[in-house]
Amino acid sequence: MRGTVSDFFNRYADDYHEDAARHPNAPFHTQTARMLEEHLTGSVLCVGGLWSLASLSNLRCRITVIDVSAAMLKKYREEGVRLVVGDARDLPFDTGTFDHLVLPLLLHHITGPSVRSTRAGIRHVFREVGRVLRPRGQVWISELCVSRPVYVAELAAAPLTRALLGVANVPFVIMHSAAAYCRALEQTGFTGVTVTRVRSRDARPTDLVRPVDGIEWLRVPRFMFPVTATVLTGQKPGRPP
Repeated sequence: MRGTVSDFFNRYADDYHEDAARHPNAPFHTQTARMLEEHLTGSVLCVGGLWSLASLSNLRCRITVIDVSAAMLKKYREEGVRLVVGDARDLPFDTGTFDHLVLPLLLHHITGPSVRSTRAGIRHVFREVGRVLRPRGQVWISELCVSRPVYVAELAAAPLTRALLGVANVPFVIMHSAAAYCRALEQTGFTGVTVTRVRSRDARPTDLVRPVDGIEWLRVPRFMFPVTATVLTGQKPGRPP
């Protein structure tokens, strides 16, 4: 996530935030935001920016936001949250600091030169998440997940996809399956893992969506972009202090 991702979002930050409310995935982000805001209490760390379309006015928690992009953080200066520039793979916080940790549309940016290293990177992030959570703390993951067949095809096409995105100066991403995230959570010690598919009546199969942020001209009907908005949760074992 270092380097190209931070550079990309430093360039793209203004457009990203301005586009949030009218983005084709906004109906799903609205539902996800409601789910998060219903459950978050205590001390919360949000890694990779705030969740999209966040409404903080009635929250019962203290929020810290960390992002590799300083430009992305500027949006949140007036939100009453603590802002930190940093990387999900090396969180600059003490062990057992937070009650909840949110990963909003972040994990598909954690990639490596191979499928194995990419999966290892995801597990490394989860270990960092577990370190900074208090015992019985909870992780919340908002992602666009793919089915197993699409996942297999995506991984096979990864070298070509990486090359094409590189030509467009867009960082490589991998959309994982929900099952892959569940496995990684369990492998890194999380328990009670749950998966919730986010639905919205306001999203139509024929809506035109942009499958790649940063390539403005590329639009496809939603039914041709085979992802499902998903929220996964897991709990760090142990007894609370």
